[in-house]
Amino acid sequence: MLQLGRVSASVFSGVAEATLALANVNFDFSLVKVNAPIEFEGVGHALSTFRRDVAESGSTHITARKLGAVFENVIPPTPRLYEAYGRRASQICQHYGKSEEGLESAGLFADFAGPDATSIWAAATSGKAAIAVHLLACLLARFWKPAEAVSIWEEIISVRKKTLEEAAIDETFQMATILASQVSITHEQLAEWDNSARAWLGFADRAHDEQQTKLKLVIDEMQRPIATKSTLYESVIDSWTVALRGMEELLQGASQGVSHSGLILALSCWHLYPHLSVEGGAPVLQKDELFPHGTTAYLNLQGNPNTDKRGIYWSLSLSHMR
Repeated sequence: MLQLGRVSASVFSGVAEATLALANVNFDFSLVKVNAPIEFEGVGHALSTFRRDVAESGSTHITARKLGAVFENVIPPTPRLYEAYGRRASQICQHYGKSEEGLESAGLFADFAGPDATSIWAAATSGKAAIAVHLLACLLARFWKPAEAVSIWEEIISVRKKTLEEAAIDETFQMATILASQVSITHEQLAEWDNSARAWLGFADRAHDEQQTKLKLVIDEMQRPIATKSTLYESVIDSWTVALRGMEELLQGASQGVSHSGLILALSCWHLYPHLSVEGGAPVLQKDELFPHGTTAYLNLQGNPNTDKRGIYWSLSLSHMR
């Protein structure tokens, strides 16, 4: 019986090693493309041929697929947000999209003419989880400098992969978990991902200059982040998921008080504008047709008195900072 047990353990170990090896092969060399939601079609049409190819089958697409797989299980369902974000991104691209005349005048730079929405289209053709991860990229790019943002990506990916590795053992080889735990994303790929999100923010901000000016008056009141008891991973995931859920509820027409700065920042990063009401000030009427009539975010910049938090609380202790 002892020998049989040893043989079984050996076989089990061999299967595990083979499965993990297969996981690496799949994630390093396999490209899976899905049809982008119809709301995002305006983004795809506005991209240059070069950028569209990169988004659909190049390095940005690979990064979107991998990040979506890594964080899929922590992302709440937000169908209205995905629909609204796709419509808004398409509106921006259609209004400021490339024209034939613009492409001709671009000459050698035609590959880079028009809006840089590469990361959006890469996410839209990689699944809903990848769209949510693009939204996180916008949050990080808005608040942090490039080197800091990439360091944050490396740190939260490292923590998440360790969690997935433990889950893979407990779940007796659930393939999706194993694959996600074995992804490899380089520093350069994350820098490219972050840079694309920054390029989109700059482009979209110019399209919505008036709305962004209004929001800036609010966001400028937030403090720079300080270290807290929670880890960086916990802080980032909490801010991101709270923003996703909060925006989903606003898009459903549920006016609400907003004290979590993650959602306040998301209003700017995702270019979605419910009415704003700040205590002691006049209401800011945004008139965004993507929200049901009268939907209002009541902003509490003092935070939750029970936690005594104010501003965005992501720890600055970045072990991956270079």
